[in-house]
Amino acid sequence: MDWYQKAADQGHADAQNNLGLAHQAGMGVPKDNNQAVLWYRKAADQGLPAAQTNLGVMYTRGEGVPKNDEQAAHWYRKAADQGDALGQFNLSIAYADGRGVPKDDQQALFWCRRAAEQGRAAAQNNLGFMYFNGQGTPRDPEQGVFWYRKAADQGLAMAQGNLGIAYAIGQGAPKNEQRAYFWLLLASANG
Repeated sequence: MDWYQKAADQGHADAQNNLGLAHQAGMGVPKDNNQAVLWYRKAADQGLPAAQTNLGVMYTRGEGVPKNDEQAAHWYRKAADQGDALGQFNLSIAYADGRGVPKDDQQALFWCRRAAEQGRAAAQNNLGFMYFNGQGTPRDPEQGVFWYRKAADQGLAMAQGNLGIAYAIGQGAPKNEQRAYFWLLLASANG
């Protein structure tokens, strides 16, 4: 922590972000969301995408700052525009729910796809859901199953359950009770 502090005090954005993480989690320093926000903001103002996303999360949760969906979306957008997968995913949720930005299923789909293509399992699952149900795009259960499978292969229980249901009902994939059972059992084991 001493070295992070020294680097952060000299303006090193990654060290500032790491200090924010440490304060948020209470690792090596007392848990202090106000300090976390202070360090995230210093790094975010320097353009560090991870810090911008972390600051957005603090605004979403109202930790260390008043809850403010517009500010959260602002910081997610800055990170998303730089290719930060978590920022893209969080921005897609903001658009899907209309939190801090107007509800816009096409924008939700756009940002979710960008995060999914970077391998973010939760984004892959959400993208599968969007295709499976026709949210922001024409309904395409096969494409939904494709994205569910990517997330399920990474161990995401929700995606494993969604894939099991797709096999059980025969939408997006041929009806197959054995595969349905396998994926549903795996989802159950993974919580």
